[in-house]
Amino acid sequence: FPYTTLFRSSYRRSTLRNCVIGDDCLIEDVSCINTTPDASFGEGCVISVLNEVGDGNVMIFDGLNSQLAALMVKYEQDREFTDIVRRLITKDIADHSLAVTTIGNNVRITATHDITNCHISDGCIIDGALRLRDCTLKSIPSAAVTIGVGVICLNSVIYNGSSITNATKIENCFVGEACKIADGFTAETSLFFANCYMSNGEACAAFCGPFSASHHKSSLLNS
Repeated sequence: FPYTTLFRSSYRRSTLRNCVIGDDCLIEDVSCINTTPDASFGEGCVISVLNEVGDGNVMIFDGLNSQLAALMVKYEQDREFTDIVRRLITKDIADHSLAVTTIGNNVRITATHDITNCHISDGCIIDGALRLRDCTLKSIPSAAVTIGVGVICLNSVIYNGSSITNATKIENCFVGEACKIADGFTAETSLFFANCYMSNGEACAAFCGPFSASHHKSSLLNS
């Protein structure tokens, strides 16, 4: 590349480079949507969970679940197991990932500063975000991913039905189905599985199983 493919969609006051955009999308007031040669789309990153100073034990990818993540953490000292799992994940990523930024059908992106190296699935809503870089947003029409005002998402995978809003910042994270992360929450190298609710506080190297919740400015979720 470079190339850009735009189907039956409309865009205004936006710059598009190296991306494929589906049908019936609205892209308006977006500074730049782009792909760079080193794109990872949030997949393949190895993060240290439950051990902030570790060498890394969980590989983030589109398909991660809490059971697999728990096995990767529990058996991180088993090098043979870890190598096999990482080879399988790397192969899966290579088999399904495309080389350029993709935006599915019926996506709305407005008043957003920067989208670089992202796979954005059908029905996603991005309104007022500051930066999305190397992310996969696994939205579906019946359960859209919503990214709101002031949000920064870096090197992360976010699943259907989840909302990241109100100046939240996440980096090197996996966010499962129907999670809500809001109100200035910051998260780094953490896992949030289905139906988590996080607000105001922060998380570092946290493993948050389904239905975990935190709503305190002074809380720090970690190992």
